[in-house]
Amino acid sequence: MTDENDRPIGLFGLRFHERERRAHLIRVAISPLWRGEGLSLQLLRGAAALARERRALRVTLNVYGSNADARAAYERDYILKKLDDNHGNISRTAEVLGLERSHLYRKMKTLGIAVKE
Repeated sequence: MTDENDRPIGLFGLRFHERERRAHLIRVAISPLWRGEGLSLQLLRGAAALARERRALRVTLNVYGSNADARAAYERDYILKKLDDNHGNISRTAEVLGLERSHLYRKMKTLGIAVKE
């Protein structure tokens, strides 16, 4: 990912495991000057698109507890995807995620995900 002057501002790295039809996300990095601009979600979506293009059936990654920003970005993207899959139905999404509905509401609040009426 580059800015309007073609300077790099973010990147991701994938390692492909062809036999398993899996891609492993090994790196996501964003320039400190561009953090907080929503770029991590764009990078994750770009990595997922490349994985699909290469016929991977799933994408895996390791998230370390010390990287709270990355963990929050991955959790937020995953919850948004599941909400979309379930047409915004909180009860069904919570069930799919294996969470109590109240826990999902708290998690959404923490991650800045608005509840749609």
